[in-house]
Amino acid sequence: AAILLGGSSWAIAQQFIALQTRIVPASEAMTQAFKLIETQLVSAPLWQVLLLLAIVPAVAEELFFRGFVLSGLSQGLSKWPAILTAALTFGIYHFILDRVPVTALLGICLAWLCWQSRSILPCVLFHALHNGLLMGLDRLSPGTLRWLGVSDGVGGFLPAGVFGAALLLFLAGLAIVGSMRRRAA
Repeated sequence: AAILLGGSSWAIAQQFIALQTRIVPASEAMTQAFKLIETQLVSAPLWQVLLLLAIVPAVAEELFFRGFVLSGLSQGLSKWPAILTAALTFGIYHFILDRVPVTALLGICLAWLCWQSRSILPCVLFHALHNGLLMGLDRLSPGTLRWLGVSDGVGGFLPAGVFGAALLLFLAGLAIVGSMRRRAA
């Protein structure tokens, strides 16, 4: 489930952000800040980018948000209030206001996976794959992006086939999570 979710969630998030940006465009300052960050990331060695922006955040954030926050909330709240509270906290923690909705939605998936599996390890894998694939996509050549059908660069809408395949994989991952039976501690 974690591999399916983490391997496809980048596309779901990409479509969500592209749609949201079409409805409520990002400010010029935010756009310039993202371009500056992207330029710096592309110039850094890929292994450093993956370590610092995929692996370390996956481990640290999952230990905190699912290992500490969700487990603490589960002591006083039932399943969905605990999951939703932890997810919203996760979304707000990322500090970029226009990314809170998509980050909170990913947080719901991560918290549900943790709840159902009773482990943060699948969440770490999901999170690292999600972040790592997003970082790796920035490294694709314009020719490769065109071959994939992504004409607006990584920030635009994905082709229907790419998004459709990712959506099917994501839904399959959610179905697996839903079929898990939470065992007693």
